[in-house]
Amino acid sequence: MGDLAMKATLHVALILALSSLLIFSNFASALESCYHPTGWFASEVLLDKPGVTYDISRIQSAANVSVVRSSILYRSHYDDRVAIILTPLELFQEKGLDLRLQLPTRNVSTTTQSIIYSENVSDIRVADLELMGGKTIGWILNLDYRPDSSGGPPVQVANITKDNLKLSIIPLVNETLPGSYVGIEVSNTTALSQQDRADFAKIFDAIGYPQSFDTFIRGKQFNVVTTITYDLATALEKNWGETEWGDAMKTEIKWLIKNHVVNGLEDKDLDTLSALAPYAWGEHNFKARWYNNGWILGVTEEMVQANYTREYTGPANCQGFQSSSLPPNNLVDFNTGTQLQDVFMGQDFTGAAIRAAIIGGAIIAVSVLLIRRRRFRHSDG
Repeated sequence: MGDLAMKATLHVALILALSSLLIFSNFASALESCYHPTGWFASEVLLDKPGVTYDISRIQSAANVSVVRSSILYRSHYDDRVAIILTPLELFQEKGLDLRLQLPTRNVSTTTQSIIYSENVSDIRVADLELMGGKTIGWILNLDYRPDSSGGPPVQVANITKDNLKLSIIPLVNETLPGSYVGIEVSNTTALSQQDRADFAKIFDAIGYPQSFDTFIRGKQFNVVTTITYDLATALEKNWGETEWGDAMKTEIKWLIKNHVVNGLEDKDLDTLSALAPYAWGEHNFKARWYNNGWILGVTEEMVQANYTREYTGPANCQGFQSSSLPPNNLVDFNTGTQLQDVFMGQDFTGAAIRAAIIGGAIIAVSVLLIRRRRFRHSDG
């Protein structure tokens, strides 16, 4: 990997892991893997629309913010239990202020038990079985292929499932030769029920297995397997829905505009970003950004081909975000007065109204002067 690509990968990784690697204090609770990563509980947008400017120096010195390297963390103005993370970003052709809303998370675990039995059957040929035979009785066939350790063609893996039941059939060499692995698995249980037996009996008959299910398992001992799955969940009473994400995003951007941290966004931008917020997950590959004259979600193939940005292919961030990482108090308004550059450059309603008033006043003043001059000349004549 070249120096530029390596730098880009590390920069993206920093943005993705900022709230966990740099701000969190309890590293011992971090998860190595998870189903719902930290970004699942976040919404993120890169404010990179042409003409949009920002100045985070106005907020870095304010009370109740945490400054970590180039990023700023403070409490949301929509819900002070939620974090706001501002990070200036300049990567490939993307340049702007990255705004992330991050819900606090907690670690959770789920314990499940399953029963499993498997054996290698020397006289079973996969080619002789009708693997799709269970379709009409509610069984679903999932075919996959795994590399052959001896360097031969990929080996077919057939998993036939119904609810919590699974029948796996894998050829020991290939589908045309005798010899197959046959596995039975029932999840969320510690014993085979009569209904389980009946369902497996039907699928054995449906695929044309040469033995009945009862004969196959007679005298066999199932193993009980306990699995503990670790994951992240929101630390709030419930996860946010579309309304909360949309309102929180609009509220925060309005606050940044009001305090002159961000300039150049119009009301229609706020409406669009509010609508995208529930789907703009807090990850580089899914967040909202400006591209080709509009706000979009994620990274498109066109962006990659144009070297506008790249997809992040590293591991998911499973370290979560703890409420203890938030500053102790809320960030209050600190810079709400109208400044001269905002009057002339700002695109919000207030700036437009002030500009209109100034222009209107100037026109009236010039008109009055012209009228008085004409009267003066007329009186002299």
